[in-house]
Amino acid sequence: MTVFFATFLVILLAEVGDKTQFLVMAFAMRYLWGQVFAGMTLGIITGRLLHRRLPADRLRLVSAGCFFLFGIIGLVHAFLV
Repeated sequence: MTVFFATFLVILLAEVGDKTQFLVMAFAMRYLWGQVFAGMTLGIITGRLLHRRLPADRLRLVSAGCFFLFGIIGLVHAFLV
C-alpha cells in the first residue's frame, strides 16, 4: 500500500501547477461544475481532433492566435467595461 500512495503522491505533485488545471478550478468555483466539465471535455476532444488533422506548426500558430485574441479581449474587458 505504501508504493500506491508514494506513486499517487508523485503523480499528483507532478500534475499540480498546470495552467489549464488552475483555469478549470477557477471556472468551477465561479460557474456550475457540470458546465465547466462539459466545456473542458469538449475542449480536449476538439484539441485531439485538431492535433490529428493539422500539422504541428499550424496548430501552434492557431493556438498563439487564440491566446493573443483572448488576451486582447481580456484587456479590453478589464479596462473598458
